[in-house]
Amino acid sequence: MKRHPKELKLKVVQFYDEHPELGYLSVAREFNIPSDETVRGWVKLYQAHGEEGFELSQKVSKHEYPKRSSWIDPKTAQERILFGSGECIPKKANGTSKGGRVTQEQCFQWINGLKNKCSIYSLCLSAQVSRSGYYKWLKRQSSALNSREQENQQIGLLLRQGYQHVKGRYGYRRMKIWLEREHGIQVNHKRVYRLLKSMELQSLIRRKKKRRKKEEQFAPNVLNRQFKADQPFQKLVTDITYVYAGSRRFYLSVIQDLFNNEIVAYHLSDQNDTDLVLQTLEKALEKGDVRGVLLHSDQGHQYTSNLYHDVLQSHQIIRSMSRRANCWDNAVVESFFSHFKTEGLWLERPRTLDELHMMIDNYIHFYNIERFQEKLGNLSPIEYRKAVA
Repeated sequence: MKRHPKELKLKVVQFYDEHPELGYLSVAREFNIPSDETVRGWVKLYQAHGEEGFELSQKVSKHEYPKRSSWIDPKTAQERILFGSGECIPKKANGTSKGGRVTQEQCFQWINGLKNKCSIYSLCLSAQVSRSGYYKWLKRQSSALNSREQENQQIGLLLRQGYQHVKGRYGYRRMKIWLEREHGIQVNHKRVYRLLKSMELQSLIRRKKKRRKKEEQFAPNVLNRQFKADQPFQKLVTDITYVYAGSRRFYLSVIQDLFNNEIVAYHLSDQNDTDLVLQTLEKALEKGDVRGVLLHSDQGHQYTSNLYHDVLQSHQIIRSMSRRANCWDNAVVESFFSHFKTEGLWLERPRTLDELHMMIDNYIHFYNIERFQEKLGNLSPIEYRKAVA
């Protein structure tokens, strides 16, 4: 695209001001300018902004406009125009906004509403659309609809009625079938999709989900149901169960020592996430040296996360995991949860979070210190650990 120097533009504009009766075409021929529209643009730009307008037009060329399918920030509207300082060029729109997106159609409507306050050139420059595109859009608004557009209007009206009738339960594929069943109209599903999108009608059921990359840091079943340990902190098992306080669900994570079945750490949270198991692990780290300890779990997403894997590796903890969908590989901690619920949770039935915390603390204290077990020689877990030591 040929760039004309600022001096030439100024000379052409001054000549036009002295001889306005010649018109843009004669002035363009006088200075060998290819198009009278170019002269018109220079004159309008000079009238709006003076010589500074020529510097602005050189900074942004037509080749710097985004592609036709780009979106602009919806905030580039009247409130963003600097009328207070005497300027009427909005701030340049770039990027998208969380509040919504403005299409090229809406952009042309915005320009049309402000054309009496600002020049078309300035508005198109700010909105990053071409003037030719705006004028073509304007021409289409004043011309009669062709048969295709009339048909789209009729189908769009039926689609809106159908969408309201089914209360947004159908997507574009079902709406296509609905048109055929209710009105005998056969149209391509892509056309239905375009019409629904132009009317901003989207199914309220089963919205498209974002696919997330799964973290799968699996480990072999090193424990292999060998639930006996020769010393404390040799083999640990961990798991999560859900508990209720009234109608609210919470998640309890525990770590159990297979040497004496003692619960060495536990943590309660309203989120079943990686942070829950890391908080439990952090409490277990305070109880003893964990280097070389075997820690067994199931294949839950918390235990296969990269973060959990890295934390265990940094403390030199050996990872072990149950086989998929096999609770017997972690039977000891599953047995504890069974006793915890039948002897504690279901008997006391806490109604509030404070009551739930108190119940868990009291039961685990009872389990570790007072509740004797036959396989431990009728000693409690802590009594057994002290007796062996």
